[in-house]
Amino acid sequence: MDDAPFREWCGANKVLWPKLAVGSAPGTGRGVLATEAIHEGEVVVEVPDDAVLMAENCSIAELLAEAGLAKPAADALLEVQGLVVAVMAERALGIASRWAPYLGFLPDSMDHMPVYWQPDELAELRGTAALDKLEGRVQHPADAPTRVEELFGALVVPLVEGDKGLAKALLGPKGLPSKGKAAEEAKQRLLQQYKWATSAVASYSFILGDEQFQSMCPVWDLLNHVTGRANVRLRHDAARGALQMVATRPIAAGEEVVNNYGRLCPLSS
Repeated sequence: MDDAPFREWCGANKVLWPKLAVGSAPGTGRGVLATEAIHEGEVVVEVPDDAVLMAENCSIAELLAEAGLAKPAADALLEVQGLVVAVMAERALGIASRWAPYLGFLPDSMDHMPVYWQPDELAELRGTAALDKLEGRVQHPADAPTRVEELFGALVVPLVEGDKGLAKALLGPKGLPSKGKAAEEAKQRLLQQYKWATSAVASYSFILGDEQFQSMCPVWDLLNHVTGRANVRLRHDAARGALQMVATRPIAAGEEVVNNYGRLCPLSS
């Protein structure tokens, strides 16, 4: 995938990762590699706070807040859904979205995720905790991707039905018809958008700060997690208003940069 548009977007939004590049990493597939030597303690990625995509700063932030899908929502699961709908809305905007090159750099297909599995594939999980989650018997905010049909019908469809602007943005000039075959076809298209956004949030989102903001953080989400091989840690520099990844040891040119997906640390830590 050509990363030039995403690189250009990063430059315009002061997202800095000058010694890194997307490449192929042994055993992990697509990953982030050091293009030159990095010393311990060096900031290898810096993302300004306002470059992070959240329900609270997207193009439909006011609507999501009114719907109880942004901070302070009644439940963490609702905040996850707020980010999912935010991703749907920004993706539907195309090049008009501030985050278009970033969202365009995410995989077009998410069909490896459980939300796309067929019944015979799910049957192979029979008797496992994974299937309990998929069928809603175990419920936790982090398990939102396993409750797609339920959450789509209970939250997303009513939200889109109640806002013509959002309906037109997601489905075109006719929006979401109220009944008939056209309504069912529109809901199926909406469901596919929802599945993609749910999968993207499940795969790439971060929870930031003590207030636990659900977020999509450019560049951070490119890094792989490999147990025992993490060589960066996450922190927030309040003075610079930026999220940073800092090398925890020297990283050689050509080496994969690996995140531990641990708790975000303050600058003083």
